[in-house]
Formats: sequence, structure tokens, C-alpha cells
Amino acid sequence: MQTARTAPPKTPGRTETEKARTTLGDLLEVSGVSRRQLSRRLREQGCDINLHRLFSGRLALKLHHILDITAALGLHPMEFFRIIFAEPEQPSPLLRRLASLLGPTRVRPLGPPAVGREEFDQLGQRVTDLTRRVEQLATSPARPAPPAGHEPEHSEVELLCGRRRPSGSASGRSIRQPHRKLNRE
Repeated sequence: MQTARTAPPKTPGRTETEKARTTLGDLLEVSGVSRRQLSRRLREQGCDINLHRLFSGRLALKLHHILDITAALGLHPMEFFRIIFAEPEQPSPLLRRLASLLGPTRVRPLGPPAVGREEFDQLGQRVTDLTRRVEQLATSPARPAPPAGHEPEHSEVELLCGRRRPSGSASGRSIRQPHRKLNRE
């Protein structure tokens, strides 16, 4: 008698692992590196990962896969994990205890980056101002077209919003709309 195989329960760890798998695939797509190129880079590093099985979920995602793939894409592992996980507001009790035992030299405290508090606050204010400006642009009526042959000046916000490519950009593609090959039969 054969029993039906049931899927394992969705635990927080499994959910975050799927999020990590999806994010790795998204980063690969945005990087402009094909799976074939990534496989080649991984083999050059001495790693043999079946990317098709990994990204389809048939191969369990392990920490060494994340470290190998992020290295091949030129992404620091901490940058990857910051994409996946939000920074906690305060350090956990275990991290606080560890810091008290080992001292501040071994455990980095959480909080603003190593810039001064004033610079950090100024950066936060700039982000708030830019967000407000983006919202204004999104709700404002469309602007009339500029006269022929006239290149209007654009602000940083418009460049960041994808309304205009930076000058000198060779590709017509944007990060939001990656190029996809068409299957021609």
C-alpha cells in the first residue's frame, strides 16, 4: 500500500527560504547574467549547482548555495540578507548578552551606519523629501511635450522614477522591464 506524500507544513523558516529562492532568481534576472553564464561562473569557483532544480524548488536551498551565487553575481552576502530580512528595531536579548560577554569589538551593534547621527538624520530628511516629491509627480497631471529638438532638464527624482534614462545609457531597457528572448519556432 502506497501512501500519498504530503507537503511539509509552511513554517516561518520554509517561507523565508522560498523568499530567498525567489529573491535570488530576481537578482539573477536584474543582473543581466544568464543562467548559463552563472553556471559557468559557479563551475569556475568549483561549485556544481543545478540551477534549474534549485530555482524550481526541487533542490533544497542551502546556505552555501546563497553564498556561492551571491559571490558569482558580485553581491556581498550581507547585502543579500538585508534584502530578505528587515533590520530589527533593537538587538535581541541574546545579542545584547553576547555583546556584554565579548565586548563591543566582537559584536557590531544595530542602528544607524557608521556616519555621524547628524548626517544620518539629514539623509533621512532627504529620503522623506524625495518621497514627497515622487508622490507629487505621480498625482500631478501630465506635462505638455517639449518643443521639437529641445531636451528638458530633469531632476534626480525623475531619473530615479524611471521616467528618463540617464544620458549616455546605451540600452533602451530598464530594470523594471528586463529584455526577454522570444521563442521563435
